[in-house]
Amino acid sequence: MQEQHMIKKVLLIIVALLIMNILGSCTSIPINIAICGNEVCEQDEENICPSDCEAVTITSPVCDDVCSSSEMCIGSWVDDDSSCCAGSCMSEITDIPLASGWNYVSFPHVQINDNIEILFANTVDAYDGSTAFLSVVDRIYSYQDNKWMVWHSDTTIPSDLQTIEAGRGYVFVMTQAFTLSLDDLGDDLTTIMEDEGSSRSPHEITVWTGWNFVGSTYGEDDDHKEKPLLDYFTSVDGLYASLWKTDYDGDLQEISIDNNENLIPTYAYWIYLDSDGEIIP
Repeated sequence: MQEQHMIKKVLLIIVALLIMNILGSCTSIPINIAICGNEVCEQDEENICPSDCEAVTITSPVCDDVCSSSEMCIGSWVDDDSSCCAGSCMSEITDIPLASGWNYVSFPHVQINDNIEILFANTVDAYDGSTAFLSVVDRIYSYQDNKWMVWHSDTTIPSDLQTIEAGRGYVFVMTQAFTLSLDDLGDDLTTIMEDEGSSRSPHEITVWTGWNFVGSTYGEDDDHKEKPLLDYFTSVDGLYASLWKTDYDGDLQEISIDNNENLIPTYAYWIYLDSDGEIIP
């Protein structure tokens, strides 16, 4: 009898451990922010951090300066910002192509600082014109003050992320592909400001010691263009030690902080700061 009681007790412990493991795997966030040079682990994901980082080679773009006035220069500015060494040229970004699954993006409209449900209330797919944006967003993540925050479309699940700000990076987890028009979003933002009777100015983006997930706002004259990093990060000049770019899929590429590389609107960036500060768009 005592042996059977002991077996039952052991089985109960095993079941309890399995349940805890399942719950733990459901609540962890599968986003790798471990970056060579300033090694940072995700919460509950210590095993993903590289213990021996490989050297990263940063290549400077070829100095062709061939981008037209309607294109963005994917490269660095030289000669006192008189010319851009273009590794490649990119058309102005008018849409954000969100794929089903995880998408790493930022929003370049400098006046955005809105509740998620209000900002995207009238946003529909740029191509089919009928699919509502919020109907195909499962979760939204933001990394602020050294912790992940999340908005859930399922209102029965608590959310600690409520707003979208210009100049921050976000992870949108989509249930299906969606094309988000920046012009339509800008029109919605204008309507919001008209309804509230306000004309907003660019607001400061608070950043903290450690890693920050940010994005670039528009370039000069809100022309849907790129912005040199030395101009954009001038308010935190001397405070940042590492900068990485991520594409929509989350692939990371290191950027030399010694080169005045252009930041691309709608892309997201990891920047490591040695002290707290503010980015002023």
